[in-house]
Amino acid sequence: MELVTRMDRIVNEIKDFFNKNRDNIDFLIAPNSGKTRQIDFTLYIKSFVSKSELADTFHFELKMEEIEKSIGLEIKTKRNSNIPFHPHFRIVSKPFSKPYAEWVDYHNKDRNEVSILRRMILSLQYNKGYICPKAEYIGNKQAKIWYLEEQHSLSNKF
Repeated sequence: MELVTRMDRIVNEIKDFFNKNRDNIDFLIAPNSGKTRQIDFTLYIKSFVSKSELADTFHFELKMEEIEKSIGLEIKTKRNSNIPFHPHFRIVSKPFSKPYAEWVDYHNKDRNEVSILRRMILSLQYNKGYICPKAEYIGNKQAKIWYLEEQHSLSNKF
């Protein structure tokens, strides 16, 4: 009998969530590598990449790592992806490599991985209840100012 780990359960929950939203998400789960798991996924949703430009495809990498008794979660755009213009995505630039964006979660209470993913997707679509301009840490201050001035909303899928 095989022991199902907490990480396996989380991966299965994410897989179920992605499968329920198959029309808007493609995903690939990387082979198990010890205490780290990676899921690459593509979202087919409209979101801003600048103040006046929309894109409809975003490629992400989700990494989870077991750290003592907790699971660390990181969501960032893949190097070949559009970069969201969004208050909760921090742009990371390193010498000699293409910039990418990293999700900065604003909700400390709900650490459920599927809830974090759902919150990120709804926020990326500029749903009013999923943008928190008063968050302690804002990833992109220009996008926050623009959002507060314009109050955009694109969809309420998911």
